[in-house]
Amino acid sequence: MKKYDQLETSGEMKYDVFICYVRADNEIAIEIRQSLSSKGIKCFMAEMDISIETWEDKILAVLKEVKIGVVLLTPQSVNSRWVMCEAGALWALGKLIVPAVMYVRINEMPGPINRYQAIGIEAIKGRRQLVDEIGRLLDSLRANT
Repeated sequence: MKKYDQLETSGEMKYDVFICYVRADNEIAIEIRQSLSSKGIKCFMAEMDISIETWEDKILAVLKEVKIGVVLLTPQSVNSRWVMCEAGALWALGKLIVPAVMYVRINEMPGPINRYQAIGIEAIKGRRQLVDEIGRLLDSLRANT
């Protein structure tokens, strides 16, 4: 694996959003990705966007280039070391983090994720709110660059 500072990103950003999730939540993660993609937002999901390259290098490169990380918090993912590792990398890189919470109470959210405003996505209304909020955040970020 390459050192962090040796990882390259393309000159043009390929992805806007990194989706942190566990394989057990693949269906809802794909739904979120499709909803964001329908709004022109480019999303990275490891399972769908990594082919033959070393996955650690690809994940680190994408974490560097995205603007926002969606951390899908479910009963299956709150104890996932990889989800928390990816969320921690997003935090350390100064990326915006949007917790998308499904069947997890606020007091069950792991720190430091519990310091961010979470969006409940159990219902369709919450999923729409998530997509709208990410769109607003990206518009704001693009306007300031």
